[in-house]
Amino acid sequence: MGGLAQKFNEVLQKELNLHAAWFPITNTFQIGDFGLFDDGLFRTVGNIKRDYPEIELVIDKGTEASIDFKSDGTSMQSLNANGEAATLGSLGNADAKLLFKFTQENSMVLKAKMTSDELKNIDEVGRKLSLKDSWNKKYKVVSTVYNGEGSVIICSKEAGTEISISAAANVLKQVEGGKVDGALQIQSNKQSVFSSIGETGIIGLRFFKLKWLGQGVSVLAETQGEVEVEKDVINDDDF
Repeated sequence: MGGLAQKFNEVLQKELNLHAAWFPITNTFQIGDFGLFDDGLFRTVGNIKRDYPEIELVIDKGTEASIDFKSDGTSMQSLNANGEAATLGSLGNADAKLLFKFTQENSMVLKAKMTSDELKNIDEVGRKLSLKDSWNKKYKVVSTVYNGEGSVIICSKEAGTEISISAAANVLKQVEGGKVDGALQIQSNKQSVFSSIGETGIIGLRFFKLKWLGQGVSVLAETQGEVEVEKDVINDDDF
């Protein structure tokens, strides 16, 4: 799903200035993960808590974010139990269906309300990492994770994909709102589809890295133990 993952990443960067946590929701990223970008996607090679347990990570709640995105050429139609067009609000808790049609490849529907957890002592962590002989200055470190709760993520790799979601109309109404809590049945006419509806997990990431100037890392006032870091690293594929 290479192209689909790249498109998901592109959408998050454009809409929220976030980097994609791929696969969304089902991944296991956490603050302190470090690694490199590969074709725009972050690949973990270690974690500070595990590999440098003497470095304290101060983590607290961060900002909230939301997204309501639909790719060009993507449509959504609500139907009653007989397959007739109907508004979900008029159906109460009767059986109903949402039909998504994707006319272009690498298309998606993203609806999510997100909270975040973030690293509060980035400068201190960066300073301590700069003193580690084993630290690769190319590494990026996850500093913020954005968690979607009951989110709606539907990603289609192939053009001509149709995805139907069946449930009680009041549950499908939640799909429109981007936060779902209820039983659903999902069917697709194509295989190259990723969908996560009503699940909770990480959708987006932010990073920091030790800052480079020219061919070396910039260490400011080294005798005082300070190091310059670059925060909110986005779309960094230079290594």
